[in-house]
Amino acid sequence: DPLLPFSKKHQVNYPIMHGSRTEVDQFGGIQGLPTTFIFDRNLNMIEKVVGYRDKSYFEAIIKKLL
Repeated sequence: DPLLPFSKKHQVNYPIMHGSRTEVDQFGGIQGLPTTFIFDRNLNMIEKVVGYRDKSYFEAIIKKLL
């Protein structure tokens, strides 16, 4: 799985979900890259973000979920 070396190299310190095409399509698919799906602790999708956003954008969403 190429995801593990990538996440180690870039020091990704959060969980990454790796799903099949069918699973991705259940959440509305991918219209552009990057696409980020944000889930709560119960694995409910909170937000789907298409395109680049800076760190503060994601921090604000995640802080609300803590």
